[in-house]
Amino acid sequence: MELKAGLVEISWTLVFQLANTLILFLILRKLLFKPVSEMMAGRQNAIVESIKEAEDKNAEAEQLKLEYQRRLEGAQAEGRELIKDASKRAETRADEIVAQAQQEAMKIKDRAEADIQREKQKAANMMKEELAALAVMAAGKIIGKDLDEKGHDKLIKDFIDEVGETTWSN
Repeated sequence: MELKAGLVEISWTLVFQLANTLILFLILRKLLFKPVSEMMAGRQNAIVESIKEAEDKNAEAEQLKLEYQRRLEGAQAEGRELIKDASKRAETRADEIVAQAQQEAMKIKDRAEADIQREKQKAANMMKEELAALAVMAAGKIIGKDLDEKGHDKLIKDFIDEVGETTWSN
């Protein structure tokens, strides 16, 4: 029984070939397709898990990055605050130093003014004494007699009392 239908000849060989192909398919399916499919599914699951793990790691890294940025901003703010405080302390210290220097200058000025006043008074007293001595000498020449030391001192004292302290202070 051989029938020809185009390129394929229908015969027992064709039936055995189909049966062999079916058996081979079933054996390969049992031995090859199932393990390969399981391996492919496992690999796909591993890839999906790796992607999920990578996304989790990226999210965690992003959170760490944000936390570090917040810490950095906090540290920068703290640094600015420290600089501000140090500047205030330095400014306060500078003001204290300037105030101390001004106080010291005022003390020096006051002492100098007091010294000047004492020297003025001393010079005025010396001038009074010299003027009184000259006046006594002139009076002695006018009167025509020499005064003794007691008389001389009394005449000077009277002259100073008469002229007064205010005249010489001015």
